[in-house]
Amino acid sequence: MGKQGNYIRDEAHRELMRVAQLNRLPLSPEAETMRRDKIRKSTIERNAQPPHYSGEKHWSYGLPSEKHPSWKGGYPNCMDCGKKLGRYKAKRCLSCSHKGVLAPNWKGGVTKLYNQIRNTFQFRQWRNDIFYRDDFTCQDCGISKVYMEAHHVKSLAQLVKENNLKTIDEAMLCPEVWNTNNGKTLCLKCHGKTHNYKGRCHKILKSISPSTKLTEVEKGD
Repeated sequence: MGKQGNYIRDEAHRELMRVAQLNRLPLSPEAETMRRDKIRKSTIERNAQPPHYSGEKHWSYGLPSEKHPSWKGGYPNCMDCGKKLGRYKAKRCLSCSHKGVLAPNWKGGVTKLYNQIRNTFQFRQWRNDIFYRDDFTCQDCGISKVYMEAHHVKSLAQLVKENNLKTIDEAMLCPEVWNTNNGKTLCLKCHGKTHNYKGRCHKILKSISPSTKLTEVEKGD
């Protein structure tokens, strides 16, 4: 073999080809014509375009997926939130597959209830209602167009303790938790001066019995 697959014929091979050519019986003119016509016909058929490439559109062109005979419903939906999935064998979306007991860092439900409330959509809606009501203006110093926070006059931890809330479902149904009169808009500086900002509320709760409710509290988060 030479370069690029070229076969180099030696003298012995040429002699074999010459003998084979001499021993081949010559065809009659009619047979030779039939042989060439057969080769020409097979070549035309091999190079012919398939029917669906001849300019005609396929019968299913433009047909909605739901109306196709092979339609089987498409991708399934998440069994928790109903979101359309991207795989046929999946049962939950990525978000739902990492929630609760399915999360890799699940430790048996150690998240505080008031923190679970802050992670709900209803809590974000409550914050937006406070911001729009106060026109995104701090209710203590009057500053605007800065970072704002929604302050709880009565803290979430205190509301959970006073109303004896145990689960997130009970908190979602408690009207006092979602009362907009219990919130106001404060800037970060004024929010940090409140009596119950972050961990300060826990010091207050230690001095309050579960059956006692505060009637007057300082304005803050």
